[in-house]
Amino acid sequence: MNVAFRREQYIRILYTTIRGIILALIVVLTLFPIVWIVLTAFKDGGEIFAIPPTFIIRKPTIANFIASLTETPILMSMWNSIVVAVMSTILALIISAPAAYIFSRYRTRLSSILLMIILMVRMVPRVSLSLPFFTIMRTAGLLNSLTALVITYLTFQVPFAIWLMEGFFRSLPLELEEAAAIDGCSRFRAFCSIIMPVAANGLATVAIFTFIGSWNEFLYAVTLTRTASAQTGPVVIASNITSYQIFWGRMAASAVLFIIPVVAFNFLFQRHIVRGLLGGSVKG
Repeated sequence: MNVAFRREQYIRILYTTIRGIILALIVVLTLFPIVWIVLTAFKDGGEIFAIPPTFIIRKPTIANFIASLTETPILMSMWNSIVVAVMSTILALIISAPAAYIFSRYRTRLSSILLMIILMVRMVPRVSLSLPFFTIMRTAGLLNSLTALVITYLTFQVPFAIWLMEGFFRSLPLELEEAAAIDGCSRFRAFCSIIMPVAANGLATVAIFTFIGSWNEFLYAVTLTRTASAQTGPVVIASNITSYQIFWGRMAASAVLFIIPVVAFNFLFQRHIVRGLLGGSVKG
């Protein structure tokens, strides 16, 4: 019996060790690009192109950040990204919340087919839609505007939000609405005053994911904008790649400035993300 117990202990220790190593590798592979960008942002030209690469900065400099702030419209582009991300997130929640609630409560064969079609829309490659959107926005006179970006972002944010929130709403007990109906609440009033507050963590999770998706979007932004007044952060960062030279230091500094707000945003609301995911989006 002692031999079997020790063998089980050894197997458990081995399993724990292997799992720890795999998780450590995943963390390293995930964080390495971010760490390398931060290191590059504080290097001068000589260290950026040093062979072999240097992981310890010999002469840290903020020249790249100064160049990013003075030679590129990074601050204006970050403001544009904030406006577009906030507006597309709010509109996506307003549109998708009622739709997700209906899909969760009226489950028929037709609703299941419609939900599948909505999910399939999100699977369409965005590059195949960039030219039609360009033509539509040019015809509507919205080309090179933040409004065009908000409208196009809704095409992939709304299906994603519906998919997530449908699981949240489906995990809520029907007894809440039945009790509200007994008290004389209409379906719409019960949805607004009972369902929405109860699903607050789920809505916060959806809002965070949609915000990050809009914040990082590049393809539609580079297709539909031409001037700095409408370009978002990813486009301005990519503008450091020119036909004659790639400004690696300036591009890394711009990327660091661009990721600071979203990293802070994630740290502030990570509890809502965890609670929301555990509250129904995965289980549903």
